[in-house]
Amino acid sequence: MLGSSWGGMLGSRYASTQPRGLKKVIFANSPASKARSMKNNAKYVEALPEAKKEILKKYEEAGTTAENATETKDEELLAIQAELIRKHVCRIDPFLDDLRRSIESSLKDRTVVDAM
Repeated sequence: MLGSSWGGMLGSRYASTQPRGLKKVIFANSPASKARSMKNNAKYVEALPEAKKEILKKYEEAGTTAENATETKDEELLAIQAELIRKHVCRIDPFLDDLRRSIESSLKDRTVVDAM
C-alpha cells in the first residue's frame, strides 16, 4: 500500500488495524502526525506579514477559512492560501496542472478533504 501526503496518515491508521493481506506500507511525503502538521501550519501562518495575518483572522472569525468553508471564491483569501501552498507544500512554479486542478477542486468542494 502506498500512502502519499495525507494518504500516508490514512494508510498508517488503516495499517494499524493489521488488515489481512497487507504486507508492506510505503509512506511518501506524509506528515508524522496530524498534531505536528497543524502545529507547523500555525508556524507558517505566524511567519506571514501582519497584514496577511489580519486578513486570515478576519475570515476565520467569519467562518470562511478553507478548513471549514464548503466553498469560497474570495480572491484575497485564496491568494494567501496559494502563497502558503507555494512556499510550504509545492515549490514548483508554475504549479503542475494536476496540482492546480486538485487544489481548485478541493476549495470548491471540501467533501473529500473534510472526510479525511
